[in-house]
Amino acid sequence: MPGYPWRVGIPAGLIVGGRNSCRVTRRRPEFLPGFPRTVGNPAGLPEGGREPCRASRGRPETLPGYPQGPEFRSSAVPPPGRLPDVTTEQPSTPAATLQVGGQDDDLEQRLDDELTAFNAAATGAGEPDEFSVRVTAADGELLGGLTGWVWGGQCGVEMLWVRADQRHAGWGSKLMRAAEEEAVRRGCTDMIVSSYTFQAPDFYRKLGFREAGRLPGVPGGHEDVYLHKVIGS
Repeated sequence: MPGYPWRVGIPAGLIVGGRNSCRVTRRRPEFLPGFPRTVGNPAGLPEGGREPCRASRGRPETLPGYPQGPEFRSSAVPPPGRLPDVTTEQPSTPAATLQVGGQDDDLEQRLDDELTAFNAAATGAGEPDEFSVRVTAADGELLGGLTGWVWGGQCGVEMLWVRADQRHAGWGSKLMRAAEEEAVRRGCTDMIVSSYTFQAPDFYRKLGFREAGRLPGVPGGHEDVYLHKVIGS
């Protein structure tokens, strides 16, 4: 969280691990320099200035002025010397195996179906609707294309490709503009796309996209750049 300190100090009397150690002792305050001396033995502590782990004190209800009677005692507090009963239900785990393998079309389809259903229920936006744009030469050869999806008010560009001998003919911009027009027609207000640093992030910037973030770790020391654009305004 913004502004929240990353490191938290260890509270007094605790050891790393989150428990009070039975072997940890601290000097009583009346033995510290400058603390007013008292007469007698306050708090029922034994002589020696330390509070051993097994030292017992009177129950609070036996102290003067403490309300007497069972009606003043919390039912949630167990009797002295007895721990509260705690019941922890462990989920049953069926016998199963874990296997690492190669491409699994059936698994991929099942995961896609399950996650799509979860996302649709969580957002109320339904399932994504895919669309495509293609450029075809007179002889039927594919010169370029774009695939994307619309989900609620968001449009995402999945893939964009232009054949090498046509990459300076303006087809990339035409494909993106056609996709944006289609997204606006479907009611979208936002458009997103990602591009590796060795691909064309500057190309999308020229079309009005702004960088929203990037992820390192791409092979060759490159990064994955995420870009966003407000459309339809």
